[in-house]
Amino acid sequence: MRRALLAAAILVGVETSPAAADDKDKAARLFEEGRALLKAQKFDDACEKFERSFELERAAGTELNLGDCAEREGKHGRAWALYDDAARSYDRMNRGGAAKAAREKMAALSPRLATIVVRLEEPDTSGLALRIADRPAAPGAEVTMLVDPGEVEIEATAPDRETYTTTVKGTAGKTARVDVPALVRRRGKVIARTGTSGELPPRRRSRVKLAIGLGVGGGLALGGSLVFGGLALSQQQDAEAAGCRDVAGRFVCDTPEAKALADGAGAKADLATALGIGGAALLATALVVYYTAPRDGVTVTPIALVGTSPGAGAPTLGVGISARF
Repeated sequence: MRRALLAAAILVGVETSPAAADDKDKAARLFEEGRALLKAQKFDDACEKFERSFELERAAGTELNLGDCAEREGKHGRAWALYDDAARSYDRMNRGGAAKAAREKMAALSPRLATIVVRLEEPDTSGLALRIADRPAAPGAEVTMLVDPGEVEIEATAPDRETYTTTVKGTAGKTARVDVPALVRRRGKVIARTGTSGELPPRRRSRVKLAIGLGVGGGLALGGSLVFGGLALSQQQDAEAAGCRDVAGRFVCDTPEAKALADGAGAKADLATALGIGGAALLATALVVYYTAPRDGVTVTPIALVGTSPGAGAPTLGVGISARF
């Protein structure tokens, strides 16, 4: 492996892609420092230099050396991907010899890797992103990737779609196939078209203040209802003590004073009832005013979501939100 690293550093020059001049110069300097460290057999330090160079400029020679670093660390899947990228870059530069050398390294690694073939039912889904073994892969009808053996996770995502994730066991030298169905649309979701992050704006302040005022009024009315209800009960008890009683459903009092107490208790009870009903109505109105308050710059429009739920025969209705401009 050490000979492979040294050979890669000696045979491969610094091929650069268009980049800022400063970054190119720094990437080239880091690459040369990495080569010097390889010759001194300081492999970890050399690989760190190649990583930093690669962050600045994705040069084929750097990729080839990083592939050797990954192979030395036992990350054969990453090494194979780096060799593959390097070979394609050399092809574009018409450097057939270097491309052949990179593919020979790929071929030497292949028996140690598992081949994962992913078939996408709808590869043209807008915004579709595919990851295999935590590595991005360009979506297509059939995607092939060589990875390290073991449990391999496949994840497909797209905007406004449910994420599809599955796991397959990868075995060295063998092929595992995975079929990814069409991603299911998310249903019942409020879609905010506000032109920003999608978070809904606050409710209109004038309506919120009105709701608060109604709520405070309702609370005071209910409080008054309790107070007058208590007074009515107390005065009713005083009237009974003064000689009032229930006779065949009628409240009969022996003296005018007792009758006055009974009438006062009845009036207070009526007022408590009216305040209770009014307070409850005000609180209910406050809730309606608050939850129906429009949001600044947003209108609510009913829409029909495309598609149906599994097993359903009709489309599901949802609510869309569009901005007012």
